[in-house]
Amino acid sequence: MAVVLGACAGTGGDRDAGGSGGAGAAAPSLTGKPGCFYARDAQDFRVLGTGSLLVFAPDAAHAYQVTITPAAWELRSAFGISFAGSGGRICGAAGDRLFVDGGGSRQGYSVIAVNALDRAAVELLSGRAKGPKAPPPAPAGVPGAAIETDPDEGAD
Repeated sequence: MAVVLGACAGTGGDRDAGGSGGAGAAAPSLTGKPGCFYARDAQDFRVLGTGSLLVFAPDAAHAYQVTITPAAWELRSAFGISFAGSGGRICGAAGDRLFVDGGGSRQGYSVIAVNALDRAAVELLSGRAKGPKAPPPAPAGVPGAAIETDPDEGAD
């Protein structure tokens, strides 16, 4: 079963046992905990890198980090993506596939891991995590960068 997912899709969908809920927050290299989603529930995605993306299935409250192999260089410029898996579920099992649609071609990649993420993990991976910001570094003095004045100015 293959379901096409556009880059900005948001058409909703009904959810039925589509995977696990969330995972505890962890370091930026977090992976969440293993999860699954139905290909038909995938409504939106965000590219994290050439081998990883966030998939929202069926909505932003149910996010999954999907890891693929080999690296998909065209993922960032994809017109859409689609998934195919046994029974329509995508879990990172043998045979789970991600298809990248764009520019008249359709490339297939193996899905090797699916991890359920909580909201904090999604914000961290998206670069939107809130928290205290580090103060900007103070400008360091550069030796020899003093401003010189004209010696003839004030000598009347």
